[in-house]
Amino acid sequence: MVDTENDDSRNWFFTQLKCVIPDDESLAIISDRHKLIGKAITAVYPKCSRGICTYNLYKNILVRFKGREAFGLVKKAANAFRQVDFQTIYDQIEALNPSLHDYLERANVRKWTHAHFHGDRYNLLTSNIAESMNKVMSHARSYPIVELLELLGL
Repeated sequence: MVDTENDDSRNWFFTQLKCVIPDDESLAIISDRHKLIGKAITAVYPKCSRGICTYNLYKNILVRFKGREAFGLVKKAANAFRQVDFQTIYDQIEALNPSLHDYLERANVRKWTHAHFHGDRYNLLTSNIAESMNKVMSHARSYPIVELLELLGL
């Protein structure tokens, strides 16, 4: 609950979160690809692993790149646990759609795949719980802060 999304507010949020969830090598934080979120996570949680939400990645792919075959391959690549299996699928993506392959490279395979993720992802590929909370709370976004906190039971 901040007045605007910027470096200061993101750092403040993660600093508050760190009071209850300490930085640790076994911690993994999954978020969208926003660079400022990544910057704040790196500043406040330097030991943790950062992943990007595959749900958001998939949505971007569907908007930017047409073709269900390539989309299905991206999902298979993200869920592959062995690097050899990942590479086989990833090579198919490159042959089918080189620009999609380039996009996925820029997204950093270490952040959206099981096979290359550094850290314990615990089978979590999405930040769907946050998306669900946003949807449930959407009607209350315009509430004054005190009413919003009361609604949340805080």
